[in-house]
Amino acid sequence: MAKSEVSIREYDRERDMEAIEKLERSCEIGAGKGFSIVTNMMGDPLCRIRLFQLHVMMVAELTGGGGELVGVARGCVKRVATGVVDGDTVLAGYVLGLRVSPVHRRKGIGLKLVESVEAWAARHGARHVVAAADAANAASRGLFVGRRGYATAARLSILVQPLADVRPPPAAASSRSDVRIERLAVEQAAMLYKWRLN
Repeated sequence: MAKSEVSIREYDRERDMEAIEKLERSCEIGAGKGFSIVTNMMGDPLCRIRLFQLHVMMVAELTGGGGELVGVARGCVKRVATGVVDGDTVLAGYVLGLRVSPVHRRKGIGLKLVESVEAWAARHGARHVVAAADAANAASRGLFVGRRGYATAARLSILVQPLADVRPPPAAASSRSDVRIERLAVEQAAMLYKWRLN
């Protein structure tokens, strides 16, 4: 059997959506460690970046043996304040949602995906690129800090609050008679989401 090479290309909705959903499920953050963060894409793999005017999703695909999708990275470019002079801004690129199939890790696929998002961001005027990496994720930090030279700009913690312990607001807060709040089925929410964003 010939060795598979990896090619990086932009996301194609018709061709890639199902494979990306499967890949995302195999890469759930914190899977098997008690609490897990899962992004339900509701049928839209671009949901994390769609609201940015400039956005892209790159996919890593094996070129031999059927074109299996083995990695994905999302990117966007947005204007941010520099903090140096009031009102001074710069275009910054962001690497978001980097995922590599667990059976294909440690083969340089993540590096290729990050480099492709960085190159895309540079073509769109970004002067810096930002990424978030869990301090406990040695592979991710090794990629961004070790291989790509990113510097730690801030320490970030993701905090979780079980809402069962939080009291709802008083009834007077929602006393308007012309407003009704209803729980939607997942299918209804997905249709509404697609309708509003397309």
